[in-house]
Amino acid sequence: MRASKRNHAFSIVELMVVIGIISVLIAMFLPSMARVRNEARLATCTNNLRLIGMATTHFRTDQNTAAVALQPSAWQTILLPYLGNEVKVYLCPEDDTPYAGGLTQSSGYFIKVYTGPGQYWCTLPLYAYEEVGQNGLTRGFRKSNVTANSYDLAMEDGANDTWNDLGLRITTLPSGQVEVKYIYQNTGGWIYTLLDSSGQSIEPLTAMGYPYPNSTPIGLSSNITPPGAGSYGINIQVANSVIPRPGMILAMDYPVAVADPDNDQWTTNWARPSSVGGFIFARHINQVNVVLNDGSVECRYANELDPTQTAPRSKYWFQ
Repeated sequence: MRASKRNHAFSIVELMVVIGIISVLIAMFLPSMARVRNEARLATCTNNLRLIGMATTHFRTDQNTAAVALQPSAWQTILLPYLGNEVKVYLCPEDDTPYAGGLTQSSGYFIKVYTGPGQYWCTLPLYAYEEVGQNGLTRGFRKSNVTANSYDLAMEDGANDTWNDLGLRITTLPSGQVEVKYIYQNTGGWIYTLLDSSGQSIEPLTAMGYPYPNSTPIGLSSNITPPGAGSYGINIQVANSVIPRPGMILAMDYPVAVADPDNDQWTTNWARPSSVGGFIFARHINQVNVVLNDGSVECRYANELDPTQTAPRSKYWFQ
């Protein structure tokens, strides 16, 4: 006897039942998946701000001064060496429209200055900026001779305000590497060492006053593509306070690089449409991540932090 043939195709009813079950499962799991994704992004942002807070503390310690002399236009570059050159730390994964950052070709490298063997003086990020040093005199780098792919930096180590201690030319090569070329250096006995982001010496620039051979280039690998991008704003008034009151905002989710409580008008500039409410930088389900000057990170509703309001202004923004 021949076995009868059976039709193994699904009927329309069976297919509809299967599709219905799959739809129910998707409806059950999608909210959970979205919640897990949001929590992961919140955790990444929290960690970024915690690292920025730690980098600020390390910079303060390294400068051997109680005040962190961060420049509003250069704080990302100044702190980058203390973040292991990881530019992604400046980006919140929930930020769809990061602002243009202030990173440059030489971001992530700095000059360590000694008055003599073993006599540390200061560390200067390799970037055009000026600050007041420990003896009250200005130190930093001044930029000149800017071209499409290079510029010169004149260094002042903060000893005499002459701005002729060291001359460097920073050039971006076609390969993408950054070249540092020594143009001149003062032979006054001070020692300058070029360091990478981990604090390792790349090259001594002078030794006991004897200048390094003129015009010697060093190729530096760099994964930085200017101008970079950022998702966080720093509160310069707190960052540069000698002894800031605990619990004040150091940095936070923000639409620009500097959080300026004197001039920023959140409601005027960054409010969402009234039908949605809140502010455009409240990225975490209408909340904002902030790192306080004690290193702790909190997630707050933006209206709890608005510097135009009396209570948060005195609690979070000013001494």
